[in-house]
Amino acid sequence: MNYGAIIALVAAFAGGWGINGWRLNAAHLATENTRLEAIGKERDAAIVDRDKLAAKLATSNDTHTAKLRKAQDETNSLRNRVGDGSYGLRVAATCPKPAQTDDAPNPTVDHGTAPELDSAARQDYFALRDGIGRITSQIEACQGELRLRAQ
Repeated sequence: MNYGAIIALVAAFAGGWGINGWRLNAAHLATENTRLEAIGKERDAAIVDRDKLAAKLATSNDTHTAKLRKAQDETNSLRNRVGDGSYGLRVAATCPKPAQTDDAPNPTVDHGTAPELDSAARQDYFALRDGIGRITSQIEACQGELRLRAQ
């Protein structure tokens, strides 16, 4: 028997096996690279979408923050005008009837006093106005965010 031929045959078989393995491995790598490229493109598109949504939300937040600041400024301005007496609050109120005395002219005549909110009620009034502005701004911000996310 010719050992050289057997060795050549074994070497050819091993070489063919190795080449075939490389070819199969190269095809697998090409398929894997294609899949990874597709995943990368999807990731990049998701990042772009996320950044667009973040920009819209930031703009919406800035708008609603400005509205809230405006409402707070209006309340503070009103508080200052009421405090310095340049603006009066009108409320539905009743005045107690003055005590009936013999020297009182006519009990139905106004005695020149007007009802006024006491300091606690005044603070509550302004706190309510601030709360209304804050809640309105928060609701509008939530609605805006929901609209943006629904697009």
